Amino acid sequence: MIKYVKRSDKDLAAYNSSFKKANTAYDKLKKEIDNKETSDVYLFYGDEKFLIERYVDSICGLLLEGDTAMLNKVVLDEETDPGKIVAEAENMPFFAEKRVVIVLNSGQFKKGESDKKIQAYFEEPHKSTCLIFVESKAVGNSKAVNFLKKCGGLAVNFEYRSSDELEAWMGQYISKRGKSISYSALTYFIAISDESMHSIQNEADKLLLFIGDRPEVMQEDIDAICTKTIKSLIFDMTQAMLTGNKKAAIYELDKMLVNKEEPIAIIGFLSSHLYKLLRVMELSQKRMNPKNIALETGISDYYIRNLIKQSKSTTIPNIQQALEMCHDLDVKSKSTSEDIRTALETFIIQF
Repeated sequence: MIKYVKRSDKDLAAYNSSFKKANTAYDKLKKEIDNKETSDVYLFYGDEKFLIERYVDSICGLLLEGDTAMLNKVVLDEETDPGKIVAEAENMPFFAEKRVVIVLNSGQFKKGESDKKIQAYFEEPHKSTCLIFVESKAVGNSKAVNFLKKCGGLAVNFEYRSSDELEAWMGQYISKRGKSISYSALTYFIAISDESMHSIQNEADKLLLFIGDRPEVMQEDIDAICTKTIKSLIFDMTQAMLTGNKKAAIYELDKMLVNKEEPIAIIGFLSSHLYKLLRVMELSQKRMNPKNIALETGISDYYIRNLIKQSKSTTIPNIQQALEMCHDLDVKSKSTSEDIRTALETFIIQF
């Protein structure tokens, strides 16, 4: 049984301890929070909304306190004019030392430069204000982002985390709640889950409620209560196809359709899975071990091991042909009125 150290620190401690990927901006942000310091201007963007929310909360927790906390926190939406953003940032705090202005989806950090008023503020930010831009879309090397950095602002791209990082974080999350989980069950749980930390935590909370007073989370519990992602269902469908079990493959397809997955999305995920399978098979032929394949492809060790097992049921030419069939299916889905579900079932039968 794997042991996870329990931590008393709140918010980001468990995740920070497992964050191994080189990320200078993230490291600087973490150091600032640890030292109870903040920059004058931040840009947070990327897919991992969970971490963005936690860091915004941490900054607010550092700078805002007491009865005036809510009075000194301003949230502006995407409709806000640049002049209004600057005006709010230049307002003095109300009976406090600091004010936090959070701007959601300003659109200032896509291609090209940001608004001139915003640029002028970046050059001379108010020291009593912490201005945080939270963007769904931003171009990391755009002129706007580079200008913010040049003026001393901190831009952090929160990407989806690797399986290793998620496993370490979730292992600690479960341990802190007085439960244990084996390494094999933990890696299985992460493998069938969505990439989003929000989604993973929600599934974990559901899982912990399901086991009640029992001390250990088992794989059977995960299968009983957790929702498999389309990625996991695609794996199961492919496995059934490779072993000649057409009925089981169509059953997995039906599960995806019942979950309201779009047929075009199923084709895309299937193509992606087959490409990963092909890549793993090619690297295995070069006698590369699973750990190095994981490093080469960016795929988790757990998923690599399962792809290697899956590859035993097929050949490289078969997967290449399947990819060509997927491509033809994708083209057909976009250019004809033929029922895509029927086309997918035909693909499974012909595989």
